[in-house]
Amino acid sequence: MSGKHGGHTKKKKSPVGGIAAALVLLALLGAGGFLGWKAYEKKNAVPPQEVLAEYLDSLGAMSAEELSSVAGVRTPATEDGRALLRLSAEALSIAAEKSAVPDGDRAELPFEIAALDVETLAAPLNAAVNASLAEAVEDARVASEVYDENWQFRGELVRRAFSESLAALDPALVPGRRTTPLTARLSYAKGVWTLDNSAELAAALFPAELSDPDAAAEKLFGEATAALTYVRKHYSLPENTLRAPAPIAENFGSTRDKSVIRALLERPEAKALIGEQTLSWNEDIELLDDTPIWYYLDETILVLTWQELTANAVGTFSEVFIADGSQIIRRIGGDRVGSEELKAISVFARDTNAVLAVSADFYKFVYRDYGAIVYQRELYRFNQRDCDSCFFTADGDMLFAYAGQFEDEEDCKNFIRDNDVVFSVAFGPVIIDNGEDVMPEYYRYGEIWDTYARTAIGLLGERHYLTMDVNKSDTHHVLVTLRQAVSAMLAHGCVKAYTLDGGQTAETVFNGQVINPLQKPWEKPLSDAICFVSAYPGEG
Repeated sequence: MSGKHGGHTKKKKSPVGGIAAALVLLALLGAGGFLGWKAYEKKNAVPPQEVLAEYLDSLGAMSAEELSSVAGVRTPATEDGRALLRLSAEALSIAAEKSAVPDGDRAELPFEIAALDVETLAAPLNAAVNASLAEAVEDARVASEVYDENWQFRGELVRRAFSESLAALDPALVPGRRTTPLTARLSYAKGVWTLDNSAELAAALFPAELSDPDAAAEKLFGEATAALTYVRKHYSLPENTLRAPAPIAENFGSTRDKSVIRALLERPEAKALIGEQTLSWNEDIELLDDTPIWYYLDETILVLTWQELTANAVGTFSEVFIADGSQIIRRIGGDRVGSEELKAISVFARDTNAVLAVSADFYKFVYRDYGAIVYQRELYRFNQRDCDSCFFTADGDMLFAYAGQFEDEEDCKNFIRDNDVVFSVAFGPVIIDNGEDVMPEYYRYGEIWDTYARTAIGLLGERHYLTMDVNKSDTHHVLVTLRQAVSAMLAHGCVKAYTLDGGQTAETVFNGQVINPLQKPWEKPLSDAICFVSAYPGEG
């Protein structure tokens, strides 16, 4: 008979369960591999800060027009608008953070835009425009090329100065910047970081007022040119000029109406010449026998001539403002020292185109060999033993040398050189110095204590003169002592005054006509004259 062994029987594994486990393991391995690969991929992607940097670099490489298009700025139609836009683009700077830590698939990077502050441009542009206008005045032949009839800068000149100044502005020297804090937002997808708010950032590149560059430029023009500095056109004549430009014929006039003179003195040309100085002329002066006031005005010279009773004699006074010392010309017969040629003062005036001419020292009078005679900077005669001399400098000042002041001729030459002396006259004496009466009790020449027709020239201020003749006439038969003449010059405000040759020599010529009464009814031929001339360019 046969029997079975008892014991444990081994079961076979299920193939379905093994597959499931394998799938779970593979799934776990797959998920981990994917996540790992994604982390690896993100780690090796271009960092968000570099993405932003590339974007900002691309903005920096754009032209002003391209930038304005990206920023949504209106395309300018004017040259000023384009210049302002270019300046703004060149002044733009951006400072971004060096690094950033992403938050998952998002990253935020703070940075700043420093843009042009348009409001700060008005001041430097105003300075540049004024400098440009001053240069235009200097380069102009006459002031009317730069000023209109109201003495305002011509509009087209101001516009050109502004446009050129705006175009030339260096962005590095522009004072104002307006900083704006911004945040760049980036997201990560498909292996790259992408800037999400580029349009928002681009819109912040230019300040709001530059959304319309043409309008902004026009507003800036108004601000930068609101205060323009008046610049006086400076006129001068070449040294040693013997014939000046002809004065403007229609600018001469005469009137008995003092309001006409008042209006004349209110004109811009007169105000520019007068400045802050006080006139000797005033409306309280009582004109002699209803005589007129003669006048002339252009941009370079103002002359008022009138007659009044002076110590019961006829006082003829001429107040003169000139723009430059070159407008005083000493004219001598033959135009050389020592010439024997003599002329009437009216002839000297005509030959020189003088507005006003007065007799000088008659240096060629027989036996008159005293004083220091300077002509065209050269010393031709030196005899200072008993004669005061008056020296005229290149800038129009009057300097005195009293009798015996110079040690020798060389000392006189040094004085001439050091003080820029152009010419001198030698008659005298000096009668007013530093506003003080310095008339001597005795003087060798001129019969100072006798009654005589008197002539003097005085200085009232900077390039501001007073000439005086005191004569008798058909209705006023009195002549005066020098003391009386000095009193008249002091009363009219002279700070310096010097006596010139008097008698029949004493003469004032205005606009080619003898104004004062002469001792005899004819002009005496003389060796020299002092002429006040216009420097306004013209025929001459």
